[in-house]
Amino acid sequence: MATVVTGERRIVAVLIADVVNSTGIGERLGPERSKFLMDEVLRVMSTQISRFDGTVVQRSGDEIFAVFGAPVAHEDDSERAVRAALALQRAIARYAADVSDAYGVELAVRVGVNTGPVVIGGDDGEATMGERWNALGDTVNVASRLQELASPGQVAIGASTARQVEGYFELDELGERELQGKSAPVTTYAVRGLREAETPAPEGPLVGRDFELTVLERTMDGLREGRGVVVSVTGEAGIGKSRLVAEIRKEYSDVIHFVEGRAVSYAQSFPYSPIRDLLRDWLGVGAATPETRVRLELKAQVAELFGDQADDAYPYLATILGLTLEPDSAERMRELNRESIQHQTFEVFAELLCRLSSELPLCVILEDLHWADESTLELLENTLAVTDEAAVALFFLYRSEREHRSWQLGERARQRYPHRYREIELRPLPSDASRTLVGGTAEGELPESVAELLVERAGGNPFFLEEAFRDLVERGALKRQNGSWELAVRPDELAVPAVVQGALQARLDRLEPGTREVLSLAAVIGRTFGLPLLERLIDHNRLLPALSELQRLDLVVETRRRPAPEYRFRHGLVQEVAYATLVEPTRRTLHKRVGEALEELHQGSRDEVYDLLARHFTEADEPEKAVEYLLKAGDAARRIYADQEAIEHYSKARAFLARLGDDGRARDTLFKMALAYHLAFDFEQAEVIYDEAFCCRVDDPPRPEPTERIETAALPPDEVSPGDVYTSEGGQFVAHLFQGLLLVDRELNVVPAMADNMRVSSDGLTYLFRLREGVRWSDGEPVTAEDFVFAWRAIREEKAITAFLMEDIESAQALDERTLEVRLREPRSYFPYILASSWAFPRPRHRCQALGDDWRKPENLVSNGPFMLGELSEDGALLVANPHWVGGRGNVSEFAIRFTASDSLDEWRAGRLDVLQVYDRRVEEAPDTLTTLVPELSMTYVGFRPDCPPFSNELVRKAFSHGLDREGLFGGSELLVRAASRGGAIPPAMPGHSHKIAPAYDPELARHLLAEAGYPEGRGLPELRLVIGGTAGAAHERGELLVEQWAALGARVQLNVVGTHLWSSHLTDEQMWVSGWTADYPDPDGFFRGLFQATGWPFYRDAEIEDLLTRARSLRDQGERMRLYHDVDRLWVAEHAAILPLFYGRTMLARRPWVEGLWANPITKAQFDQVVVRPH
Repeated sequence: MATVVTGERRIVAVLIADVVNSTGIGERLGPERSKFLMDEVLRVMSTQISRFDGTVVQRSGDEIFAVFGAPVAHEDDSERAVRAALALQRAIARYAADVSDAYGVELAVRVGVNTGPVVIGGDDGEATMGERWNALGDTVNVASRLQELASPGQVAIGASTARQVEGYFELDELGERELQGKSAPVTTYAVRGLREAETPAPEGPLVGRDFELTVLERTMDGLREGRGVVVSVTGEAGIGKSRLVAEIRKEYSDVIHFVEGRAVSYAQSFPYSPIRDLLRDWLGVGAATPETRVRLELKAQVAELFGDQADDAYPYLATILGLTLEPDSAERMRELNRESIQHQTFEVFAELLCRLSSELPLCVILEDLHWADESTLELLENTLAVTDEAAVALFFLYRSEREHRSWQLGERARQRYPHRYREIELRPLPSDASRTLVGGTAEGELPESVAELLVERAGGNPFFLEEAFRDLVERGALKRQNGSWELAVRPDELAVPAVVQGALQARLDRLEPGTREVLSLAAVIGRTFGLPLLERLIDHNRLLPALSELQRLDLVVETRRRPAPEYRFRHGLVQEVAYATLVEPTRRTLHKRVGEALEELHQGSRDEVYDLLARHFTEADEPEKAVEYLLKAGDAARRIYADQEAIEHYSKARAFLARLGDDGRARDTLFKMALAYHLAFDFEQAEVIYDEAFCCRVDDPPRPEPTERIETAALPPDEVSPGDVYTSEGGQFVAHLFQGLLLVDRELNVVPAMADNMRVSSDGLTYLFRLREGVRWSDGEPVTAEDFVFAWRAIREEKAITAFLMEDIESAQALDERTLEVRLREPRSYFPYILASSWAFPRPRHRCQALGDDWRKPENLVSNGPFMLGELSEDGALLVANPHWVGGRGNVSEFAIRFTASDSLDEWRAGRLDVLQVYDRRVEEAPDTLTTLVPELSMTYVGFRPDCPPFSNELVRKAFSHGLDREGLFGGSELLVRAASRGGAIPPAMPGHSHKIAPAYDPELARHLLAEAGYPEGRGLPELRLVIGGTAGAAHERGELLVEQWAALGARVQLNVVGTHLWSSHLTDEQMWVSGWTADYPDPDGFFRGLFQATGWPFYRDAEIEDLLTRARSLRDQGERMRLYHDVDRLWVAEHAAILPLFYGRTMLARRPWVEGLWANPITKAQFDQVVVRPH
């Protein structure tokens, strides 16, 4: 991509569009309406041009002039221009229907596109956009003449454009035309549309399946009438599942939209692999299609289907496709918790199917689901509901093996949607049908003995019959004579393999060496393979004849020709047998070659092929590269909540790391695996992995001499002792001074801190911890297991504000000075996060017993963390390096904190701070500033008092919710927060987040609800009072705007601002309040438990919500737990309008360039223990 310099001669694609019969339209409508209409037409066309990065140079009356290639040039500008032309024709056609209904005029446009050299207009600094990128020359003239030649609604292009786009679009040659200003005739073309992918014809006749075909035909007829359906087609390999569905697809392809995806055996650890295949089929792109084109196709299709919601849907579909996200999309996704990404991916996919079915009924075919990955099966289970909502058919094809998870998918469909479910189990063909099939395959009479032998050996398996017949022909046992087949060997020499694999093997063994080499490489690549990859492995002159031969023998079929040829094995068994015949050394060599070719092919971005690279280098037994890509593939799977696939990648990496002797990376990987098992309630496997992790011997972390000082600013802590702190700033302050058994690292793994070993019982009720040797308090006394027992007991006895957070613990006992046993009342998947939190930190028992409550005084405080308290005053604090700290450290000896809220940004701009974590985007603008955006587990909301009028009336709560524009109030400018828009209470960085449940901004509906509640136009409402805390950030700044928006409904609201944290005790006669809430740990229980138990706010709650929360807390099925929490959020926020989420918290972590090793994440605030200050 290159930026064009103005005043230069450049190659661009020129698009000119003109409204047909604009003069007649003007006469019919009059000048005012005509101008409005033309302005709207130009706006619609401009929008489509901008979608494809075109630049509108000129809009004049009824014509638009645009260029593609200025100011930014792309290698596919001609393609972009034609896509834009087709898109604007579709958009105008939709708009024209409305215009015709309203005014009775016919609206259409003609479009001309031409590619060639132009002179780009110069920039004198005062030029408009059009003047700056204006293009002059013969190319523009030809585009204009082409537009004049086009028929209404048509796109006409010149020869130069046609040469560049013929691989992507269906073109009709219009012949040579005389154009004004051209001395010779010009060849012109009309664009008919996108070129469809080529689909191979079905194989052989379909026999013996009349009943099944009738069932499916009735199902398809019902689909055409709008009735969704789920169909499971099961049977053994080769029984004809694909063939049956192909017959239905051929029969109904004109009236039903089909999309197809396929699972493959080697991709069971690739998240959403069949769904990726399905999306590619929908987009008309292949595995070899360049990422740039896939991205362009996806953006265009999503924009057309989702309209103004396209930006919301695009990142999830792009992630399934393995595309590298653009920075803004990537930033939005980074803010989401893994479960939230999965939940929203499921929702977007379901919405995609519904929208695809809006014009034609949709049939989704997913083949070979017995090979599907866990994430795909979960997505499909979630998608079953669309058959109740839209004309969508889901066809699941899988083998009749009950141990496969795909079988459970069919059972779930049967149980949950019996009214939608159909099951077809394909059984072996009877003998008469088998004879018919053999005759049809042979296309002639077979000797009776041969037909009998084939039917007997095949056992009614159609694929076996066909392969066995081909085997006899290819080895010369059968020869055609005068339209019939005759034996060419003695009857006693006639042999048919006992199994289908034998028949295939015999055929493959007869291939020429060059053809067999291509087949072997293709089998290593996978079920589908593209020409660009093969060309990097085999000489082009040998490759093409071999591919032709494989197609002639019906072993592979061409599935698409453009933009690059792509092939697949005719049947999965062909690929499996070809792969199985490779001896181990050959297999490893071929996998290595394929892996290296893939690296070369995807040099720019390998994100979409991490899974494939991991597979090939694993099978090649290349430890270094296998580890690199297995860990990357595992991390990518983990980010989208595909934990089962992540664990498979990590497990393979673990074996290679052991061979490499890399205990450091092995330990990190094992902790990721252990946490995944623990969160899935698989405590037995978690214990196995923890044990292996703690056996890894790793080098001591670096410990440079602490010599440097850094300064920052923050809000003052309310307390400085563990268990007494229950604010975000207090928790962060305490975390600098103290440390617990575990901690959350920068990648959100829970790893050892004070503990150097950890065990968990298989029932998840008992934990055993061993403290690290030599850990001490800052006064030199040893940290013991009893210090933890003492602290947790004291929190309960003192009824500290955080005591409820330790309720899961039934008992804690020090078995000796370094060994701690903890027993829970019930298993809790999130318990490791509890132990990493500030209220689970130890207290210095020896100081507490000697000093009583005075141990908390700053001058008496001793700590066990990386820093200890040097000074504490109203103005700030000084933390100094703990000399007895045994963990890794940076080189910071003094850590000064200024207690300030209002002027910290000014302090940063003045250069007086080294580190700052703020809620203000403007910090990025300061010099010497490096920033990281950190999402928080926080939500700020409006609370409504249900215990007094008018908010005791649910209709009033809903009216006030619909009357507030959260996106408009909090969605832009310098505010760092993420507007809640329609999101639920649980923030996006947490599991359980719901992104589209809250009442939408709809002032008309709000007024209607108020009137229904007895307050038309707000009449009869008392004057209301709203209280906001001074630390509510963006809500505090925009409180007056909230009041103004409610005033538009007729409500009078008085604003009361409290200058400190807002507590429930501040609520007196106010009916509404604005407050924030941060989850205590990254589980929905950690969000709702504290919010309901510790805050004292008079929230609306009912028995149904309480029951759901109780059930969810005790469930051991993590998926079901999340479903219940989504239900809680929906009931609380949407149905009962108990609160209205305003925004979710984000902070900006700013540092100077000389500060290294600083990090933060949604769970852990800025950590300074590893910070290194470089000379500056």
